[in-house]
Amino acid sequence: MNDDLNDTTWVRRLDSAAYLDVSPRTLDRLVDAGKLTAYRIGSRVVRFRRSDLDALLEPVSVRHVGTRARG
Repeated sequence: MNDDLNDTTWVRRLDSAAYLDVSPRTLDRLVDAGKLTAYRIGSRVVRFRRSDLDALLEPVSVRHVGTRARG
């Protein structure tokens, strides 16, 4: 098995949404858009890597807070 997967923290879908302060549907959209990888266990269980969730967060300068990103 890949060592990167062995040394990771796995987060449930609802916990991932709460961690990012978004809805579970937004997580689904991020996965559909290829911006976030979801890992399926069996037919129903989905987990996310904490490092993948952290990678979605981008620091912004104070003057850009409250403005929408373009692109």
